[in-house]
Amino acid sequence: MNNAPLKGAKIAIFDTTPRTKKKRTSYKPPERLEELPVGIVVQGTTDENGVYHKPLGSDKYLSAIAIASDGSYAICTTGSPMSFEREQKKYFIYTDRPVYRAGDRVKYKIIAKNREGRFVPVAGEKVFYAFVNRSLDRTLEERSTTLDDWGTAEGEMTIPADANLGTHEIMAGPTRKNLYGRGTFYVEQYRKPEFMIAITPSRDYFINGDTAEFKVESKYFFGAPLNGALVRYRFYETRLRDSDTTYWWEEDYADGSSYNRIILDGEKYADKDGIAVLRLHAGDFPYDREITCEATVVDRSNVSITSRMKVRVGRGEYYIKISPARNFFAGGEKKEVTIRALTHTGKPYSAKLKVEMYRYIWKPWQRVYVHDSKPIFAGQFTTDSRGRALVTLPKQFTMYGEFDLVVTGVDRKENVIRGSRVIWVYGAASETVASRFKNLELSVNTTELAGPGRVTCLIKSRYTDAYVCLTLEGRDVYESKVVKMTGNIMPVEFTIGPELAPNLYVTATMQRKRALYTSTSMVSLPVRDTGLSISIKTDREKYGPGDTAQVIMKAVDGGGRPVKADLSLAAVDEALFQVRRDHTPPMKDYFYSKISNWVLTSYSYPITVLAGAAKNPAAMVREKFEDTAFWRARIRTGEDGVARVDFKLPDNLTTWRLTGRGHDREGRVGEKRSTFIVTQDLIARIGRPRY
Repeated sequence: MNNAPLKGAKIAIFDTTPRTKKKRTSYKPPERLEELPVGIVVQGTTDENGVYHKPLGSDKYLSAIAIASDGSYAICTTGSPMSFEREQKKYFIYTDRPVYRAGDRVKYKIIAKNREGRFVPVAGEKVFYAFVNRSLDRTLEERSTTLDDWGTAEGEMTIPADANLGTHEIMAGPTRKNLYGRGTFYVEQYRKPEFMIAITPSRDYFINGDTAEFKVESKYFFGAPLNGALVRYRFYETRLRDSDTTYWWEEDYADGSSYNRIILDGEKYADKDGIAVLRLHAGDFPYDREITCEATVVDRSNVSITSRMKVRVGRGEYYIKISPARNFFAGGEKKEVTIRALTHTGKPYSAKLKVEMYRYIWKPWQRVYVHDSKPIFAGQFTTDSRGRALVTLPKQFTMYGEFDLVVTGVDRKENVIRGSRVIWVYGAASETVASRFKNLELSVNTTELAGPGRVTCLIKSRYTDAYVCLTLEGRDVYESKVVKMTGNIMPVEFTIGPELAPNLYVTATMQRKRALYTSTSMVSLPVRDTGLSISIKTDREKYGPGDTAQVIMKAVDGGGRPVKADLSLAAVDEALFQVRRDHTPPMKDYFYSKISNWVLTSYSYPITVLAGAAKNPAAMVREKFEDTAFWRARIRTGEDGVARVDFKLPDNLTTWRLTGRGHDREGRVGEKRSTFIVTQDLIARIGRPRY
C-alpha cells in the first residue's frame, strides 16, 4: 500500500435504504456495482488523480463505495442532507421586547430570506413555527402561516397566567419537523429598576504611570440624581496581546486574554448630584492591558443596579501593528510589510521605530526555537501622519524558513513599546529547512480578499513524498488538486471567483498508511453593499404624559440613496433593558455571517475480501463492544507531574479519542485531546451474528 492516487476505481453513490435482491448464486466480492443490494443514485470511475467529482442534488442520506480492480473496497457516508439548510434559508425572529411577565402579550415578527448571492425575501411560502418553553423543553403552541411578499409574518401570543418562568423561544422553519430558526424571550417575575448608571472614564485610554479616573453617575429614569447613593466598586485587569501573532509554544493553549484578576475594590458614597469619582493607579507593566470598572449603586430602598465600563491601559502612548502584505513570501518576490503606530483609540501616531528581522532556528534535540545571533535585516523608520511606515525586506534571501520581525519604539515618557510578527519565507532551499514540521499544515497567503483574485496555499509536512489532495470547499467542492510533495514545503495556487462569497475553505487532506491527516484555512470574500441605514427622528425631545409623539423613519443604502424597505418600530421602557438586555443579533451579522463548511470529509480504509483461503487456526471472536473504553474521574500526579494509567481496550475496531482535563490548586485549568485507532487485518468469514 503506497497511498498513491488510484485511477479507474469504481465509485457508486447509493441510498442507504436497503434494497433486497434475489440471488441464486453464492456470494462473491462486489465486482459489479449493479449487484449491490442498495439503490444506486450515480456511479463513475476515478481519474488519474484518484478523484471522482460529480454534482448531485439529493434530499436523501447517501453513502459512497469505492471498488478497486483487485476487489478491495472502502465505504463512507456523506452525512445529513439537511445539516446546512439553515445557512441557505434563514429565519430572523424577534420580539418587541426581551422580557415579559406571565399574562403579557408577546409581539413578534419573522423575516425569511434565501441565499442567492445576497439574501432575498422568501415570498408566498408557508412557514411553520412553535412557542417553546426551553427551560422545560415543552412546546406551548404550534402555528403556521403564509409569508407575505416581503417574506415576513407577524403576530401576537398571550403568555398564560400560570406559565412557568424561564427562557422561551419562537422556533420557525419550512416544515413542522424542521424548525431551526429561533428567537428568544424571557418570562420572569421582576420589578423594573427606577434608576440607571453611567460610567465615564476621564480619558479615552491611559498609559503606564497614569492615574485612571472614572465618573460613576446614577440618576432616575425621569432625570433626577440619586443623592448620597452607596457605590460599591471593583476594578478588574485583563492582559491584551496582538492576536495576529501566535508562537509555536502557544499553539496548544487557549487564548489567555479572557483571564481577569481583581486589582482593587471598595465602597464610596455619591454626592448630591449622584456622582462618585473613582481613581486607580495604572501601574507599570511591559504589556498592554484592559481595565474594567464595575460599579454597583444601591439606593435608599436597597435596590441595586450594576454597570461596567472598559478602558485600555497601554505600556506606552501607542502600540505597534505589523501587517505583512502576505502571510508568507516566496524567496524571489517583493516583500512589503506595513508597520502602524496607533494610539489605543486607533488614531495614528508619528513614531521613530527600529525594525529587525531574525531567523528562527529550530533545535530538534532541545525542541525549542531560538533567534539567530544577528539580524538578517535592520533599519530605522518613522511613521507618517497616518501612522504608517512601509518596510521593504530584501528580495533575495540566502536562507529560508521562519523569521521573527521585531519592531521597537520609545514614546515621550521613555516607555519601550515592542511588537513582533512571525513570517515564513520559502524557496528552492526550503526542502531542507530545519523547522518544527507537523504531519500536515496548511496556510494561505491572505485570509481576506477585497474581490476575486488568486490565493497561494503553502503546504507543510514532515513527510516529503506524500500525496496531498487540496480542495476549495464551502457550499460545495468547488475545485480540487492532487499534488505530490517533493520536500517539506509546497506552494499551490487557486483562482477565487466572486461566486464563492462570503467565504470559502481551503482543505488539505493526506493519507499516510492507515492514517488520514487534514488541515483547513478559511478565506473571506465579503458580499458588497449589504448595509441599510435607518434614521429615526421625533418631533420633540421631551413629552408630557398623554402627549403624542411623532416619529420619522428613513432608510437609505450605503451610498445614501433612499430605498424601499420593510421596517418595524418598538417603543419600550428603557428600564426593561436593565432587567434583560436586547439579545436580538444585528441583522447584518445574522444574515451575512461566515458560512460553515458544508463539505464533510469521511474516511474508510480499504477492505479486502479474500476467498479460497487454507484452513486457519480458530480465530479470536470479538465479543466485547463498548462505547466507552475507559473512564476514571480521579487521577493524581506526583511531585514530578506524572500520572500513569492502563486499561484494556474493548473489541471495537474504531478510532478512540482521549480527552484529558485537569486543574491545580492555584486555579490553573486545561484540556487536551488526541486520537488513536484500533484495527486489524480483516477476513470475510461466515459466523453467527453478535446479537
